[in-house]
Amino acid sequence: MKGDQKWPGGLETGRKSISTIRQDEELLYLVAIAFETAPNPLLLTNANGTVLLVNQAFCEVTGFSKEEIVGKNPRLLSSGRHHPHFYQRMWDKLTKEGEFQGEIWNRRKTGELFLEYISIRAVRGENGDIQYYTAAFSDITEQKKHQEKIKYYAYHDYLTGLPNRLLFQQKVEEQIRVAQKEHTFFALLFLDLNGFKHVNDTFGHDVGDQLIQAVAKRLQGHFQEGVTVSRMAGDEFNILLPNLSSKREAEKVADDLIRLLESPFIIDQTEIAVSGSTGISIYPDDGGDLKALLKRADFSMYQEKGKRK
Repeated sequence: MKGDQKWPGGLETGRKSISTIRQDEELLYLVAIAFETAPNPLLLTNANGTVLLVNQAFCEVTGFSKEEIVGKNPRLLSSGRHHPHFYQRMWDKLTKEGEFQGEIWNRRKTGELFLEYISIRAVRGENGDIQYYTAAFSDITEQKKHQEKIKYYAYHDYLTGLPNRLLFQQKVEEQIRVAQKEHTFFALLFLDLNGFKHVNDTFGHDVGDQLIQAVAKRLQGHFQEGVTVSRMAGDEFNILLPNLSSKREAEKVADDLIRLLESPFIIDQTEIAVSGSTGISIYPDDGGDLKALLKRADFSMYQEKGKRK
């Protein structure tokens, strides 16, 4: 062949094809590296939901090896906490809209439940049919626990776990609406511990905190469901008594509380005795909101203390 003669079909074209193939192979290699080293768990399934690929992060979070999960259905991770309708809605959304995002409880290989935020997308072929599903998720179990803890202590006393002033106010407001609708009445009891300062001064604040916790536990065990026991601050407790039949009923509960505190508490193997003073206010006779009712109950308590002196 003469100098610049080309092979039929063009050797140049052939060289470009080889180059393109190498570029494609390199691209696939880079994609595989990116998939495998991604910080979030990733998986790929076929249209039937059979797992084709998972990355290392998926194995680390779930505890399943690639050999244990590839070829299986993601149902292997099912926690059992979701109703079948949940999954039906998820697949309906995937089929119609091509994607789903949300929180799902799943189970690690160890059996431990974990909460994940997952994003699933459908991959369609040229004919529009779904060929694959890709999924990426994050383990948000600890994050959720932290959020729930913050939410819990926004409405509960940190020391005793009893409702705090904010939650107690909501409970009272709810009861006011019920009382107005059904023409009933309810009572608030104010309970103050006598001798608590002496306990703190004598045994220290740690023992004082344990005493408050013991009192709270005893109060909770005394009342039936429907009665709200709250710790406002220090050694002060409030009790919401709904649906009373008479004022005398509230007075009887107050007397029972005094007797309830007569038995000493054992704190760090030390017997500690305290007593209590109570005050009562009745809705709607003594006030139309929490502030007025608490003020009246507090006044009633100091009146009662004055009589005992």
